Amino acid sequence: MGEAGGMEEFRDRISNTLRIEDNKLIRELLAECIGTFFLLLSGPAANIQAAVAVGGNSTSAHIAWGIGFMFAVYLAASVS
Repeated sequence: MGEAGGMEEFRDRISNTLRIEDNKLIRELLAECIGTFFLLLSGPAANIQAAVAVGGNSTSAHIAWGIGFMFAVYLAASVS
């Protein structure tokens, strides 16, 4: 019980420290950077997997790009 309370206190302290409420531009830029990072992390990885894997095809890469795009938009949509 004591450890869970300590974890909640730690989480609250970190979220209050890292919270950016005053500058909307910085929030939007960070959201776009995180979304773009995720898209560029998942997309080329899907291309490499399709090229290297035995029986890999472009359909699986296209589906993975679409899912990566969906998650990137989901990450950044609440801010921008």
